[in-house]
Amino acid sequence: MNRAHLVRPRRVWSGLALGLLGAGLFALWTATWRPAAGIAGVALMLLGAGVAWRGGILYDTRGSHDPHGSPGASQELADLARNRVHRGTAPGDMVIDPRLRAEAAATNRRTAALIRASEATPRPTFDTAAAALLLGAAIALVAIQGVYPHTTTGQSNGLRSLLLAVVIALSALRLLVGQRPGRAPSAIAGLCGVVLIACALLVDHDRPVTVGLEIGIGAWVVLMALLSLDRPPRVERARQDTAAHAPRGPRRARTWPENVRIMVVSLLIGATALAVGGLARRLSALIGRTTR
Repeated sequence: MNRAHLVRPRRVWSGLALGLLGAGLFALWTATWRPAAGIAGVALMLLGAGVAWRGGILYDTRGSHDPHGSPGASQELADLARNRVHRGTAPGDMVIDPRLRAEAAATNRRTAALIRASEATPRPTFDTAAAALLLGAAIALVAIQGVYPHTTTGQSNGLRSLLLAVVIALSALRLLVGQRPGRAPSAIAGLCGVVLIACALLVDHDRPVTVGLEIGIGAWVVLMALLSLDRPPRVERARQDTAAHAPRGPRRARTWPENVRIMVVSLLIGATALAVGGLARRLSALIGRTTR
């Protein structure tokens, strides 16, 4: 770096203080229109700028003991108290430290490798997002239980949609937490969506709004079931190859904790669905009584 670009802290801070004082006087002139305050403010700002420029404020980009960044407040106060002069940095200065050059070259190589890896990475798949949206469709079926009227036909339709919601939720959970879920959960969820649409079109309903909701949610379930089939084939193939070439040891039931977790979560979702359905029915009945 150029040794001629020196930074003198006392001059820099003195110039800054003069500039701030001049700015205050100039602001006083704009408020009171006193010529003396305006002239003094402009003079102090120019004087402060000159002192700070001579002190090297344009080159004060690094601290005296921190070559990789600006110093802290304590270090800055110590430099000011001791008037510690240090070298600054001007545009065009080059780093000549071999260690820093080696670090920069290594960083460039890592960046180039990451760029090449990102270009070779396949596009993200839709299986996880589709499974989450399937779970959202099951929750929506539970949430619309209060729309079904309190008649034999309405409650039969509501119970059927609630059972389909439980099956769809179980399939979505299998897709979300299963290591190798396969295509069966997607097929089951898609079949539930088709059944929901068919029942909406073929079975009697008391309210047209329930027909529209069942058709819409059923179409959504079928679409998400198809999207859940979009999975990373390379990752699955690599897992299969790794499992095939792995050394065989004593067999253990690896899927038992996973199955227990899925069963517990499914039971909780089913219980929550039943509770929400019962609450919705009670609220609907209460609203019906108050409107009569």
